[in-house]
Amino acid sequence: MVLISFFKITLLLLEITSCTAGFAKMHKLKNSFWKWLPFYLLVIVLGELVGYYLAFSPNLCKYNLTLFNYILNPLQIIFFSWFLYKNVSLYNKLKARWILVGMASYVICWIVDCLFIPDTTLWVSTFSVSIGMLIILLSILLFFYFYVKSEDVFFFKQDSIFWICLGLFLYYVVALPFDGLRNTLLKQPDLFMLCWYINMGLACIMYILFIISFLWTKPK
Repeated sequence: MVLISFFKITLLLLEITSCTAGFAKMHKLKNSFWKWLPFYLLVIVLGELVGYYLAFSPNLCKYNLTLFNYILNPLQIIFFSWFLYKNVSLYNKLKARWILVGMASYVICWIVDCLFIPDTTLWVSTFSVSIGMLIILLSILLFFYFYVKSEDVFFFKQDSIFWICLGLFLYYVVALPFDGLRNTLLKQPDLFMLCWYINMGLACIMYILFIISFLWTKPK
């Protein structure tokens, strides 16, 4: 229980720190699409705080599933799909359109989840979540494909998008199988908790890389 609380508190503090760092950098972001990233992080922080409040309220905890399934998870996947689309477009606008196709596919899958798989006993709707995470991973790989072929790769240490994509990749490459199998893993508590610790650890690393991206690099 102590370790669980440690990971939850650490992750929340890192989310708040990355959000704060983003707004502190706003004077350099306001003229580009990067300006929306701090606002996205703010919504995530507020959503997490609401989630913790609901979790500790016996009469309201049931709404936590609604919060994540219908608000936070879709927002996360749609925002990062759009964000990656904008960055890939800087290298190849034609190929970047495939990310929009993927995002539209996710929305369709999410609607199917809502209409035909509305099982409220599930922690997450694994069908649409898995599709969404897969789309983000493929979008990141598409970005890196063009990135390593460009001259930008020689200056990756100062490039904000490199650290953002690295953080996203490290997190989603584990989160995809974890969330995809979450409802099955819940039936095996020990295995589930091991995977949960790994997932939370990588989530913390992701936000540390977000902080690095804001404080020590610059976006295009």
